[in-house]
Amino acid sequence: MTKNGKLRSAELQDELVRIDAGIAACKADESEAHALIRSLARAAIAPDAGDALQQIKKAEGKLGSAKMTHRRLYDARAEVEADLAAALAEEDQRERTADAKAAEVFAEGLPNLFTEVDRFLADFRRSYTACFAVIREARARGWSVPSEELMTSKMFRGLKTAFSVGELRAFDMSPPPAPERCTFNSIGEAYARSILGGARHSVKPPPAPPLSTPPPAARSDDRKLPPRGDVGRRYADDPREFEIRVPTGRP
Repeated sequence: MTKNGKLRSAELQDELVRIDAGIAACKADESEAHALIRSLARAAIAPDAGDALQQIKKAEGKLGSAKMTHRRLYDARAEVEADLAAALAEEDQRERTADAKAAEVFAEGLPNLFTEVDRFLADFRRSYTACFAVIREARARGWSVPSEELMTSKMFRGLKTAFSVGELRAFDMSPPPAPERCTFNSIGEAYARSILGGARHSVKPPPAPPLSTPPPAARSDDRKLPPRGDVGRRYADDPREFEIRVPTGRP
């Protein structure tokens, strides 16, 4: 029952099921009575009708009762159907009213959600431009950082990495290949390592010049050729029996 005493649609539908079951039973009784009356019709008009006439009257009474019950159930069903239609309309109105209230509450908070996107985008842009500013400063000081074009490409890949493939396609943007996906944190760490490596390399002392190799020390058995290259001349320490023969062409 509803607050105003009316039956809910579910209860009315159950009542219709019970009425339909009663109507089906009445139809069965009517059919059975008709069959019995038809089967006894000839015997009832015979001279010796016996109890056939009484059975027919009993069947007719049962048929009349079934028909009356059928009529009452039919009228009740029409009334229940009207109540059901009204209950369904009322319930539909309540549901639409409740849905409208829910939509109103939902709509009140919706702009705040989109405002958050604007706020985060503004914060993102400030951080994004700050990254370029500090890298420009590092580039101006001669530190090891990428060019403006390379950094822009890397940062754009980092931005696209934050979105799914479906979202990028909705933005009419191609997703980056898997090896090129990166986060802004990884970009910053890579640039920091590059600057740190360059700074450490700049403070290393220059390598020492290679040591010159001294000439080999003179040995005691070193000999000097004669000043004029006379191969036939003896060295001072040559043995007496040592003799150099110069070919003369004679046998």
